[in-house]
Amino acid sequence: MKVPAAFLIRLINETIEEEIRKVKGGYKVYPKNPASGKKRRKALSKKPMPYKKALRQLQAVERSKSMREDTLDELEQLTMYKKYDMGIDDVPDKTKGHENIIGHT
Repeated sequence: MKVPAAFLIRLINETIEEEIRKVKGGYKVYPKNPASGKKRRKALSKKPMPYKKALRQLQAVERSKSMREDTLDELEQLTMYKKYDMGIDDVPDKTKGHENIIGHT
């Protein structure tokens, strides 16, 4: 089954939270929505750049987001003792000697 190109472009634009906009002197990558508590959107770069470089920046941002999501998934799968090895002290069910263990690490 072939998927129309227009449908793919629309789907990509809906899932990506940033956009490339033309500004004086080149292009910049902006978030689609302003940060919480802000009224204006702030560009992710200070200087304007060529379109290809802005596209690479957008790709790097998306890659970074996917890596962050993968890391969080891996942390959720760790056992309690491996979390201690990594320095994470968030253990939901504390045992009787839990305070002694935390105090000595």
